[in-house]
Amino acid sequence: MNRRLVGLIGAGWLLFSIWVYTAPLENNRPDHLSAAAVRGKLVWERSGCISCHQLYGLGGFLGPDLTQLMDRTGPNYLKTMVQLGSQLMPKQDLEESEIEDLSHYLTAVSSSGRWPGKRWPPPRFSAK
Repeated sequence: MNRRLVGLIGAGWLLFSIWVYTAPLENNRPDHLSAAAVRGKLVWERSGCISCHQLYGLGGFLGPDLTQLMDRTGPNYLKTMVQLGSQLMPKQDLEESEIEDLSHYLTAVSSSGRWPGKRWPPPRFSAK
């Protein structure tokens, strides 16, 4: 392949990647979020949660996708995990108000959509 074509493909891929990771999601724009959820989004970004966790399938792969966390568990689970951590997740040094704001943000994320579908993750099957 000629170098110019490879360069164009690479530049296109880079621009598309930047767009994918920075384009606001329709129901996740600040004008659709409460003030507490906007503050929670800032906590999410400042704490670097995306480096281990995913939202809408985008982000790190060390921790679980948190898109539907609040639908599945609720604010008490989030508070416990953030304050105490686990074997795989270090505890986070966040104030009570920051955890509450993060809870509002993740609730907004949970209500804004499903990734990649309603049947994800697939049901678990056990060998009998």
